[in-house]
Amino acid sequence: MSLHIEQLGHGPDVVLLHGWAMHGGVFAPLVERLRDRCTLHVVDLPGHGLSRDADVPLALDACVDAIADLVPDDALWCGWSLGGLVALRAAQRKVPMRSE
Repeated sequence: MSLHIEQLGHGPDVVLLHGWAMHGGVFAPLVERLRDRCTLHVVDLPGHGLSRDADVPLALDACVDAIADLVPDDALWCGWSLGGLVALRAAQRKVPMRSE
């Protein structure tokens, strides 16, 4: 089973990532305010919510890979707590390293 990602709204793509022991539903008030301006990709991380039985390990790189396969490449990622760690890891992987 793959990750559960609910897609709502229209406009620029934004990925919402919840914290430990939560699910994407924690973003309901934010979704209501942004759905007219953004396409929101509300993720349930592995082992949480509707992704409880997902075959993706709850590890940063595995989560980033699984989510990146299901959302647009140019989406903004926004996370809270554990979701923030996933979003930061995604940002690290997207930024090319400078060599000096």
